[in-house]
Amino acid sequence: MIGTVATKTSDPMRIAAVDRASGSYGQQLHRALGSPRQPLLDGAQRAVRRAIAIGEVVESSPVLVRDVKFHSVADPVLNGQGGVSGVWLWTGPADEPRPTHPVAGGWSWNLSTRPILATYGPGIGAIYDRPDLLPGLEYDVNEITGCMDMDIAALVAPKIASPVDGTRIALRPRIDSDSAPRPLRAVTEVVRTGDAGREWEWRGLTWDVTETDPLTESPMRAAAHLAAGLDNAWTAIAYWRPALQLLDVAGARPQEIFIDPQTHKAVLAPVSVSAVRRLRADLERSAVATATLSFRTTSGGFASYQVTAANLRGSPVPAATITLRRAVTEC
Repeated sequence: MIGTVATKTSDPMRIAAVDRASGSYGQQLHRALGSPRQPLLDGAQRAVRRAIAIGEVVESSPVLVRDVKFHSVADPVLNGQGGVSGVWLWTGPADEPRPTHPVAGGWSWNLSTRPILATYGPGIGAIYDRPDLLPGLEYDVNEITGCMDMDIAALVAPKIASPVDGTRIALRPRIDSDSAPRPLRAVTEVVRTGDAGREWEWRGLTWDVTETDPLTESPMRAAAHLAAGLDNAWTAIAYWRPALQLLDVAGARPQEIFIDPQTHKAVLAPVSVSAVRRLRADLERSAVATATLSFRTTSGGFASYQVTAANLRGSPVPAATITLRRAVTEC
């Protein structure tokens, strides 16, 4: 009995290949059953293709293999546009109930919009403990990036900031729910979309692996939460090449800081621009750097924040954990 995400492509003709060297579902069946009848593989292919076409669970006709009737069940994973992001394919004795597969969901980020807009399919809300993420609706990623595990953001940020068609990114995110942390897996890719391929999309399929791959804590995440536990502190991770990205890790974003509705970024006081340059230069030379920065507030004035930045070791792009704490004086 095999349970797997059977396809990463939207082309039904490229799935469930019989070639034993392809590493595909056909190879898995050969390993499990010896030399399965060709009709069994054909049935699996037809079930997956049909599931992609109609977006519903499809069962194949039973096939006799060594005096046992086997069949395949293809269960599609839908995205926010109503299409199919992947298919769970199970093959087993026809008289046995199909085991429940992990919760999974498809999603996409429109990289060509400002702000970037995210759309989620059924299942994502349960995976991320976010019942407010409804299938098919568009969400500003600045409002929902708390769903992401920031341990993986260093890998993703440069690839979506400078997209290359067909770039595939495998992720191992995690969720810190009220009950217990849970590990996830995701297969994702960056693709050209829209008329004449002028738009970019980052899309993927995420599923829960709690039962098969227990969670381990990362030193990076533990350090971020320790910093966020300081009184009146907000901790984020910043990436500044090829484009500046500031991603929330833990703690509450200061509500008084004004966010420009056009750029979706905080607004620095002119006197703080040079301080940011010095902060970045200091991080090129040392592990930790500090600065005092003034941000425009929702009341129209400026508020000063003490900023401590610590380099993230092992990041593929320049990145740092940023802790902001309200300064006593204002300018």
